[in-house]
Amino acid sequence: MLRCEASTKLLHHGIVAEGLIFPYCKPNRERDSTGGCSKDRGRERRTGMQNKQPLVAIVDDDEAVREATKALIRSMGLAAEAFSCGEEFLGSPHLGRTACLVTDINMPGMSGLDLHRHVSALPKRIPTILITAYPNESVRARALAAGARGYLIKPFREDDLLDCIQSALDRGEPGGDSRS
Repeated sequence: MLRCEASTKLLHHGIVAEGLIFPYCKPNRERDSTGGCSKDRGRERRTGMQNKQPLVAIVDDDEAVREATKALIRSMGLAAEAFSCGEEFLGSPHLGRTACLVTDINMPGMSGLDLHRHVSALPKRIPTILITAYPNESVRARALAAGARGYLIKPFREDDLLDCIQSALDRGEPGGDSRS
């Protein structure tokens, strides 16, 4: 369970009560003993795919944003892993399994745009969604021209992020944009 903080406001899909966030549970899931959503064990047993599920990787130097975004993505039934910098993600064993990358643009060391360029050079195509609290039209244009699948301005609506991720997973068409 997550403590309710200002930086977790993008988790409005959850039910907030007494400073705690309880994630929304999909219809095929029930709440576990901690108030969180239980996994759909039946689906895992039927498909045997619990470790083969597409992975959404989140790279953000702000721990609160990173963890809130990871919780949001997981609450929607997707696999998610979070990393504090681009170098950590590129060196992780999860790189090969990543189906979509969500990364902050402004980070110390490797920027999100630099990370996107590294990922774009890999044999496996990984659609990238860039997020930023410092919108810049020139950076947005460069990112979309470089093949980024989305560009979201913080704070963004969780539905905008989830729509970008779903589009990247389903179609992989470049150029998603939200200028919230």
